[in-house]
Amino acid sequence: MECISMSNIDIIRHVAYIYLMEVPIMNVSLSSTFEAYIQKQLDEGTYNNASEIVREALRLKMQQDEIYQARLESLRTAIIQGEKSGDSISFDMRDIIQEAKKDAGLNA
Repeated sequence: MECISMSNIDIIRHVAYIYLMEVPIMNVSLSSTFEAYIQKQLDEGTYNNASEIVREALRLKMQQDEIYQARLESLRTAIIQGEKSGDSISFDMRDIIQEAKKDAGLNA
């Protein structure tokens, strides 16, 4: 059995090639405010590179969007239920308050 010998640099090139094949590269323009924030995170050692920061920000944005969509769907469902509940009736808020006080045993 013949053993293939690869130098360390060949191994690094091979791994880099595989990595680049699997991960698309995207260039993004950022304002100086975002650049400063990213640099601060890197300087503090919170993240190892800018890509980690951007990925984390996108994960959080995706979670935020999911929560927003769930709330929106809940609101739409409530609106539909309200519409299906029948015709609305007029009411006087003073009468409602007076009735609530009476039910609570307070002076009406």
